Amino acid sequence: MANAAPSFTRSLPRLPRWAAAIAPDRSPATTADLAHAVARIDHSIDDRRVTDTPLINYWRYLLLLTWATAGVYPLLLLGRRVRRVDRFSRRKAPYYEALIDWTDLYAQQCGRSDANLHDLLGEARARVRAAYAGPLRPIGARRAVLLTVGTFGLFGFFVLHRLNRYWWDAQVVEQEFDERLSVAWCRLGLIEYPLTFHPDSRGRRSFRRHLTAAALTLGGWAVVWDYRIHRDPDGLYTRFHSVEDAVRQVVRSP
Repeated sequence: MANAAPSFTRSLPRLPRWAAAIAPDRSPATTADLAHAVARIDHSIDDRRVTDTPLINYWRYLLLLTWATAGVYPLLLLGRRVRRVDRFSRRKAPYYEALIDWTDLYAQQCGRSDANLHDLLGEARARVRAAYAGPLRPIGARRAVLLTVGTFGLFGFFVLHRLNRYWWDAQVVEQEFDERLSVAWCRLGLIEYPLTFHPDSRGRRSFRRHLTAAALTLGGWAVVWDYRIHRDPDGLYTRFHSVEDAVRQVVRSP
């Protein structure tokens, strides 16, 4: 399967607390272990009803609430945008970990666990942890708002940089993970056709170019840029969810 997006090849950073808490052991797999892994997958998927929700209509925010609140609402919306990506990260990271654990446990129970499969799952785990301890790590909504105000907007550029590329990075992680999981599941006879997730290239934007264009147009391009950042996840949620639905069907069928 050809990669349509660049890989995360950086070395593994220090693991976040949740990763250490759910690191797998190599004890013999039991039916209870598999059921527990399925429950973790279900929990992460079900959380999307709370985390993966659209924000306020962009034009209502820009043309009405910004002026009606004398510029206060944009700060509130900044916090909500950050909270949205943070909640997505906190939902997806355990989802990936639980899927790797379930696959490993299933392979052990079927007597089909080998060094190649173990290495494949280990690489998938390392990539996910590197991403969610690095470019997809939570930003912190309160921190983002307070530091933006405290630095007279300067910290807001850092937040903008993170928001500008977050959803592209999230898509790359999803694509790479689904490819590795598909290889593992095909080897185990769980699926005949691979899971597919194709990143939307429109989400891959140069921060420097857009910032320059915003300055050259005296803020005109900034509105277009801000609109795209605001709307990015709304069009991507269904793409993530469709893969998750297919995954849930597989783990519940054995």
